[in-house]
Amino acid sequence: MSEFRQHETTPASALRRLTELRRFDGPPPEFWSRLLDGLGRLVEAQGVLLLVQTPAGEWRRMAVWPVHDSPFNGAALIERSQQLAGQGNTADCLRDAIDADGQQSMLALRFPLPPGHPSSMAAVFFAQPADLDEAELRLRLIADIPEHYLMQRMLERTDGAAVYAVRVLDLLLQVNEARHFVEAAMLLCNEVAAQYQCERVALGWSKDRYIQLQAMSHMENFDRKMDAVQALEKVMEECLYQDQEILWSEAARSDAVVRDHAAYAQGHGLNALLSLPLRVRGEAVAVLSCESKQVFTLEHLRGLRILADQVTPRLQTLQHQDLWWTTQLAMLIKPRVIAWLKPEQTALKLATAVGAVVLAYMLFGRWDYRVEAPFIVRGEKMAFVSAPFDGYIDQIRLKVSDEVEAGTEVLSLQTDEMVQREAEAMAEVSRYEREAGKARAAGQLADMVIADALREQAQARLDELRQKLSRAWVKAPIRGVIAEGDFEKMPKAPVKRGDALFKVATLENLYFELNVDERDIHWVKQGAAGEASFIGSPEQAYAVAIRSINPAADIKKDRNSFIATAYPTDDQVQRWWRPGMTGVAKVDAGPQPVWWVLLHKTIDYLRLLLWW
Repeated sequence: MSEFRQHETTPASALRRLTELRRFDGPPPEFWSRLLDGLGRLVEAQGVLLLVQTPAGEWRRMAVWPVHDSPFNGAALIERSQQLAGQGNTADCLRDAIDADGQQSMLALRFPLPPGHPSSMAAVFFAQPADLDEAELRLRLIADIPEHYLMQRMLERTDGAAVYAVRVLDLLLQVNEARHFVEAAMLLCNEVAAQYQCERVALGWSKDRYIQLQAMSHMENFDRKMDAVQALEKVMEECLYQDQEILWSEAARSDAVVRDHAAYAQGHGLNALLSLPLRVRGEAVAVLSCESKQVFTLEHLRGLRILADQVTPRLQTLQHQDLWWTTQLAMLIKPRVIAWLKPEQTALKLATAVGAVVLAYMLFGRWDYRVEAPFIVRGEKMAFVSAPFDGYIDQIRLKVSDEVEAGTEVLSLQTDEMVQREAEAMAEVSRYEREAGKARAAGQLADMVIADALREQAQARLDELRQKLSRAWVKAPIRGVIAEGDFEKMPKAPVKRGDALFKVATLENLYFELNVDERDIHWVKQGAAGEASFIGSPEQAYAVAIRSINPAADIKKDRNSFIATAYPTDDQVQRWWRPGMTGVAKVDAGPQPVWWVLLHKTIDYLRLLLWW
């Protein structure tokens, strides 16, 4: 940086100093002071005023040259400059005559600045007649100096940020390569201590809102019971509870509570102590403590904050991986339980409570398990009625489900042909009787014997026909109800002797014939109680008891089943029950766990499916 030479006042020396400002790297106040001095000397003005535009659009005085005895110390000239500033555009140089005779004048130059900077303007005052064209030309030549200076400062800040970015990426790469939490924590502490010239860097992790020291720079092993370690953990907890960066130093003041920081730093002879909370999804999970003999700058704090934000997720992942699986499970469940306990989660609490009650009931509750099986009503006595001889159905007087008494005529076979044959047989008997009488009267014994034999033969046919005629009406052999019979197709239908025509079942001692699936037959015991409900009246259930179980399975196409007979109790028998009625029966198999009652069929299916 060039020294400011006050004794040089010529325009040439001023131009040289202004050229040197293009390489100036000092603070902005000194830059603007030198710029106004050089600008005023360059155009040989009596005064220069620097105006800056506020966000509201007003122009305010920021600096003047010369500092003492400046013509801009008066309010009138400043107001005239502000009015002139509001008339120009970027990089314009405006003129204004102060008095009527043109002795005093003013030039206003607005500097072109980078985006994001407030507009700035220099008002140059001439108390004596001056060559304004020459002055305007000189001002335009140096108008870009402020822009060049501000751009250079932006580049310097960008370079500093790039350095921090490279450091962060390099350290993040090393942390990502670590396989265990302690390794990554030690690496972080050692690298931060080296990069920021710290006496000691320590990392503490939060557990139940208390800090446990995990790693210290250049120290692989340490005793957590040591007073120094416990004091450092208190420092970290002070930062964790406030959830903000805490920078303690002798010269710095902080709005945060720094009692533990101050006590620790003074006890260990530190000039600066910095604690940063490490956050994951906005929640502080750890604290990084940096001890130094030097004072931390804002750039250090910004760089450490960026570094902490980048490495914390990886550290937390490694920390979880190194825990026991039971601890990992507890850490996974704990935040969900805490969220569930919040007052606004009423619906979730209610649903969880109901679910817990239902689950407990399913695990420890018991239901009466009942085996379900279809049934058909049967009668103990049953008679199958068949056709007495070959013929055709003639008349049908009854239908299925009609009650009958023993000897009730149900249907008849056609007898027209048999009646005709009966008449023929009767005629033959009479004829053979007359021939036998004639032979006996004539003494023809041989002819008489022949005629008697033929008469007996005709008489036998006549007796057979009369017997069939007497059986032409098919009668019910027992008292009961017609249980089966295809009467709708029988009229005029041919039948052969022995063909089944209908079935009569007694109404006494009705029982239920159950078809029990082979998967459930082992639950059905002889004497077991149950209930039966008819398809026609499912709202009513009748008590039954198992009396016998057929030991051989009834083999069917889709699934095998076992036949079990169940009798209703005496007070449960209804008059409207008929053989052949169907329904569903449920047999008691004893109390079983609720979950088993609901899922045992699925479990059995999966066992067979996955069995090898």
